Amino acid sequence: MATHHLDLGALAQALPIPASIEDRQGYVLGWNARAENLLGWPAEEILQQPAPYWGDEFMTRETLWNSNPPAQFPIRIALKTQSGVAKLVHLRAAVLSLLTQNDVMLLTFEPIPENSSLSDPLTTSQATLSTLLANLPGAAYRCRNDSQWSMEFISRGCYALTGYPPEDFIQNQKRSFADIILPEDRQQVWEQVQAAIDQHQPYQLIYRIRNADGQIRWVWEQGRGIYDPNGHLEALEGYISDITDLKQREEELEIITSLSHALRSARSQYEVYPIILARLNRLLNAEGIALTIYNSEANEIIIEKALGCFESLTGKRLSPEYGILGKVVSNGQMQFIEQVTSSIDPELALPGTVHSLLAIPLIDHEQTLGATIIARNRSFTLSEVRLVNAIADITAVTLRRVMLAEQTEKRLNQMSALRTIETAINANLDLRFTLNILLDQVIHRLNLDAADVWLYHEQSGRLSYGGGYGFRGLNIRTAPLQLEYSLPGLVAKNGSPLFIPDLRKSNISIRHTVPLEEEGFIAYYGLPLISRRRLHGVLELFHRKPLKLSNDQKEFLESLVSTTAIAIDNARLIEDLKRTNAELVQAYDETILGWSLALEMRDSSTENHTRRVTEMTVRLAQAMGITGEDLTQIRRGAILHDIGKMAIPDHILRKTGSLTEEEAAIMRLHPLFARQMLESIAFLRPALAIPTYHHERWDGTGYPFGLKGEEIPLPARIFAVVDVWDALRHDRPYRTAWPEEKVRAYLREEAGSHFDPKVVESFLQLLDNLKGEDL
Repeated sequence: MATHHLDLGALAQALPIPASIEDRQGYVLGWNARAENLLGWPAEEILQQPAPYWGDEFMTRETLWNSNPPAQFPIRIALKTQSGVAKLVHLRAAVLSLLTQNDVMLLTFEPIPENSSLSDPLTTSQATLSTLLANLPGAAYRCRNDSQWSMEFISRGCYALTGYPPEDFIQNQKRSFADIILPEDRQQVWEQVQAAIDQHQPYQLIYRIRNADGQIRWVWEQGRGIYDPNGHLEALEGYISDITDLKQREEELEIITSLSHALRSARSQYEVYPIILARLNRLLNAEGIALTIYNSEANEIIIEKALGCFESLTGKRLSPEYGILGKVVSNGQMQFIEQVTSSIDPELALPGTVHSLLAIPLIDHEQTLGATIIARNRSFTLSEVRLVNAIADITAVTLRRVMLAEQTEKRLNQMSALRTIETAINANLDLRFTLNILLDQVIHRLNLDAADVWLYHEQSGRLSYGGGYGFRGLNIRTAPLQLEYSLPGLVAKNGSPLFIPDLRKSNISIRHTVPLEEEGFIAYYGLPLISRRRLHGVLELFHRKPLKLSNDQKEFLESLVSTTAIAIDNARLIEDLKRTNAELVQAYDETILGWSLALEMRDSSTENHTRRVTEMTVRLAQAMGITGEDLTQIRRGAILHDIGKMAIPDHILRKTGSLTEEEAAIMRLHPLFARQMLESIAFLRPALAIPTYHHERWDGTGYPFGLKGEEIPLPARIFAVVDVWDALRHDRPYRTAWPEEKVRAYLREEAGSHFDPKVVESFLQLLDNLKGEDL
């Protein structure tokens, strides 16, 4: 059942005699000015405090609560005043059983003049009761227990409650009280009263009546049966009060709670608008409703969503300096117009059926976010205005929440976009790849139609096309541009952004390799890409509608342009380093090749040997799965395999006959000489394996260190097989060349003693695969 709280303070103030209302614990809940005048305590000192006026009569209060049957009134009693003086009064008390609150006791005090007598207390009591009943807000009654609620007595408050004088209801002279109870409530009220009577219990009811003006009012009634000494029901007595305002507040609270729940899941402004409009339209049955947002950056009011007679205005932009909505947004105050004329606001184009207008600002944290405007063919009640104000407050709070959420999401998206580009820069030094990431992020984060990038080249003073996205046609000319002859050239030359909101109306000489008219572009935005005060290119943005970037979008674009300029700068630095490094590597390779040629010139018996063994060693290494930098070092090591012989005297190196033991010992030092020559050169240090170890043998009987098996580096094991194979296949001063089959047989024979068996196996397989080639 709905809950309604009786305003006890208002009830006390309404009484024409001194009165106090206490709860069971003795705390004062209601206190009127007449009681203050009588006993001296002001309301601010006595309310919500234990009643101080009982003094020595405290037990009298307990008796009043617990007396059964009720005490006889009035009671002559001395109450304590604020000054401490005892004050004689006639006290009357009644315990009130409230619908949704704990029981309270109503006390009234009548001062007793010093020379007065109590010879006729009954007359005084009746007079006081009459005055009390006449001034109570609501109607006290006594009626028969019949289906017509036939009144025997009803107080004068009946007129304020129903609009009918009390005489109309006495003995149903003009109408019965049952006549004004709504038919759909009447039977339920009757049944509830009868159920209470059957159990000899008091009753409390909430139902609706129709007053003399035809208005439906909600009432609360509490009553009880009156019985004779034999227990027979004589009549019903009770009290009826108007709770329409409380009921309306309750309904408003339910509406607001329901609306708040519906808005809780809204994640964007465009989810909020239809919820608010639908709810307002259902509540007010309006001719038209519109929700507007104030854009402070552009200083304009935008009609975001509208229904009814305002629907055609959706998307319209208004100045805050004019019209009804302008006043509401500018002043932050409600506009309520009872008699609408067609000329009141031409921008709204109101139809003749509109009688009244209500426009309310949407304000949160002292900031006007927009306004809502409602048109009706009838007037607004105060309760409707109050409800729309409450809904406007909820709308403003919700809009601020979703706006903040949208701004946060945009910032996160922008940060994500910048992070994506930074990741692309760090993970991939390919400039084209980075530019593609840039263009994709610009298009999708700013909702643009197309974008491109031009790269600037200092040496030629020209721009080259770096990439584009979003163009309809394929005939985009990508030839280099001079700075003087195009829009991107103008941006590059001036080193500052160029914004053309409408290319059709621009007074700038527009030339571009992009066919702007064919593409349907209207707005243009060109931004120079500058890093470390150097121009690196131009970013161009195109849109097929008028373009207006928000401050957030401009900030994002500035960050994006700065990041891109740095990326291009870094990529070009890396490209320059790569090019320089490649040139240096080439110079090194040409140098070591020159060394090997110089050695062959000293030892004519090995002419072209270095070239042949280098090529075959690289092939064998590839066949064995070696790639990349390791393969490069094997190639260099093969070229330099005999570089140590540069330190061998000519009479030994060029001797045609057999070497003496001393000469052979010197010759066996050439791997160590190679190591001494090359290890101080960092560039060649990774290639030392072949020059140092190519004369080691698998069985450990080689030189210079006598390494065995896999102690010998793999490049040296590979080269050893190729070196012997090539030497045996060509004439030397001390022997003639061997046939191919004899050489192969020798390699098989030496596998496991001189050579690594796996390398020999791989080499023979390679030779089979190369049959037919000139080796």
